[in-house]
Amino acid sequence: MPENWEALESKYAKNPNPIMQVLLRELNQKFGSVKANIAALEELMNEKNDVLLRRESLASLIKQKYKPLLTQLPELLDGPLAVDAIRAYSHYDSLSGAQFLLKRYDSFDSAQKQAVIETLATRRSYGQELLKAIKQGSIQKNEISAYVARSLRNLWGKDFNEIFAEKKSTSSDKKALIKKFKALINSASFKKC
Repeated sequence: MPENWEALESKYAKNPNPIMQVLLRELNQKFGSVKANIAALEELMNEKNDVLLRRESLASLIKQKYKPLLTQLPELLDGPLAVDAIRAYSHYDSLSGAQFLLKRYDSFDSAQKQAVIETLATRRSYGQELLKAIKQGSIQKNEISAYVARSLRNLWGKDFNEIFAEKKSTSSDKKALIKKFKALINSASFKKC
């Protein structure tokens, strides 16, 4: 915290301008004020507050990597900040958080499910839980978008390929069609064209 900050902060804390109050709180958080982080957490958890204010409080706590936030995220999963709360897990290395998201996976809507998959693809430990869920069939392969699959491939390499590699065999019908078209292409009449 900068020298003389407390005196300056107490001077501007009396200013009734709401913008000044927001700026003051943000500065306090940047300077590591526990009091400011507690206030932001209280704003976030108060369901009577405007969603935008709550979202801003969540974002500021994430920037601070405020550890007590992690224990509060599950409470946000059933409200308007569910996707934001799911994504917040990507900023923490919490294996229990990843497992919790997977347990709740079936109860989420499609946007929330996509956020869970994207979040679990952000960390190697989370990716391992995601790959387990895919192996067990809790999450279907077709729910994994191409860019998430690339991220998982970068994280897991061979392990990812073992799960996602599809061994496609050519059916006898397709083999017959291939043979037919090869014959047509190699025919004398086709060569004249």
